[in-house]
Amino acid sequence: MYRRDGWHCRYCEIEVIDPEARSELVRTLTPLGRGSLWGRPDGDRHAAPLNVSAEYDHIASGSAAGIDEVENLVTACYFCQLGKDGASLERLGLLGPRNRDPMCDSWDGLTRLM
Repeated sequence: MYRRDGWHCRYCEIEVIDPEARSELVRTLTPLGRGSLWGRPDGDRHAAPLNVSAEYDHIASGSAAGIDEVENLVTACYFCQLGKDGASLERLGLLGPRNRDPMCDSWDGLTRLM
């Protein structure tokens, strides 16, 4: 599904990162200390790596009889998936992601690191 969608969120089209690659980056960069890309100087985690983490989203949510079939799933960034929650596309006023082609370019979701 992630490859099918070109490693881009089907809602906002942001490039997303493979969850395993993101975990590996966090694990690798954590020893760099609190000022690194993955943390803030005050020691709290930064939301940026989370936002670009690839998630899957049900076009028709489970509460709306959505099924776990690839035709009902799309790649989403964390915040689009979280923001949509269980609401229908109609309720949110969103264009269905199946109504536009996926963005397929050279972005690989950092799978080349795995």
